[in-house]
Amino acid sequence: MTGKLHLPVPALILAGPIYRGTLSFMLILFLVTIVLVGPAWCSHLCYVGAWDDIACRRKRRLVPLSSRRPIVQTAIFIGVIGGALLLRLAGFSSTTATLLAATFGVMGIVVMVVSLHAIFLALARL
Repeated sequence: MTGKLHLPVPALILAGPIYRGTLSFMLILFLVTIVLVGPAWCSHLCYVGAWDDIACRRKRRLVPLSSRRPIVQTAIFIGVIGGALLLRLAGFSSTTATLLAATFGVMGIVVMVVSLHAIFLALARL
């Protein structure tokens, strides 16, 4: 509990402590919550899950998931962890790391909004 703010981007809950080289209260809270309530973290406590919940309530038609989804998820995970390690090892300042993390978070939100919009347009045509 340092009093320093963290970016509210789910992927950065793990990347922040890796970059800083310290154990984080948020990381412990995240892991304990996952163990205790499982998927409720993403469906009720995380804003990304809340957006997904709102989106799925609008239409009841199922859209099949891409077969590449696990590959993309793994690549993003490895990229986030690898990026945090590289920033730490290269000695980048915390300001630079924070700006890159914020850019990652904003880009993620843009991808989600554009993807959901495309899915809704496709469903509207059915």
